[in-house]
Amino acid sequence: MAIIQKWGNSQGIRIPKRYLRKIGLDVGDVIEIEIKGNNLILKPVKSIKKPKINIYDLFEKDKDYKTEEYDWQKPQGKEVW
Repeated sequence: MAIIQKWGNSQGIRIPKRYLRKIGLDVGDVIEIEIKGNNLILKPVKSIKKPKINIYDLFEKDKDYKTEEYDWQKPQGKEVW
C-alpha cells in the first residue's frame, strides 16, 4: 500500500525498493504512465544508448579554428573589485 503525498506543487507516490527491484527499476529511471479504467500502469521506458563521443571527435570539423585573445575592455560599475 502507498499514500499519495504532496511534494511542492506536485504529488508523488513512494514505491518501496523491493517492488522496484522486482521489476528491474532504480532511482532515476524513466517510466511511462498509462491510465486504464481506474488503474495507473507504470512501464519502464527502454533507454536509448547514445554513442560515446570524445572531445577530439566533437571538434574535428573545427580543426582549422585558431584561438585568439579577446579584449573584453576594462571592468565597469559593479564589475570593478
